[in-house]
Amino acid sequence: MAHWISIFEQHSYSILFAAIVLELLALPISGEFFMGYAGYLVFQGKMSYFLSVLTVIGAGGIGITATYWLGRIGGYKLIEKYGRYIHLSPTKYNKIAAWMERSGSKLLAFAYFFPGIRHFTGYVSGISRIPFRTFITPAYIGVSLRGLSFITLGKVLGPQWHEFHKIAGRYLLIAILVLSLFLGGLLIYKMYKYKMKNNLLKLIEYISKSLFLF
Repeated sequence: MAHWISIFEQHSYSILFAAIVLELLALPISGEFFMGYAGYLVFQGKMSYFLSVLTVIGAGGIGITATYWLGRIGGYKLIEKYGRYIHLSPTKYNKIAAWMERSGSKLLAFAYFFPGIRHFTGYVSGISRIPFRTFITPAYIGVSLRGLSFITLGKVLGPQWHEFHKIAGRYLLIAILVLSLFLGGLLIYKMYKYKMKNNLLKLIEYISKSLFLF
């Protein structure tokens, strides 16, 4: 382990860049680990905070752009032929595509905080032929916020970063559940806000009439 850490410290920016690109191409790489450790090296003064964030944003931009156009050019045949190699089955594709269709582009930025979704968002967007201009802005915002968050977290935690990484998995599911409930509530409000508003007005009108009768 010490050997790999030494290599990372010697080629920090190159390895960080490659790790984020490969992760977004759906390879089994933990981008959170590399970003968090980069933040820890920033705390130690071995890496620049600005360059680390810039590296992650640049790598994320290349990763999501590449997956979008791979999906756009390859189409659904890409899933049928190669999907099994990146654990993107037709069933999973349909679920992610349905979620993206329901949620709209505004919630696309949050997709990059969800394991198992961020890896395929670019592919699914391209295959679904979502316009590139519609896809790219929230997607860039998402990967940028994710990179900024984890590098900053590693920098702020400093020596405690190792312990945080050990226990993070225990609470990751809870955090994802809470965020999912929030996004679900936001989505429901977005879809039914006019109906909810009308029902609320009817309820207020009914209560007002009842009070008037008394």
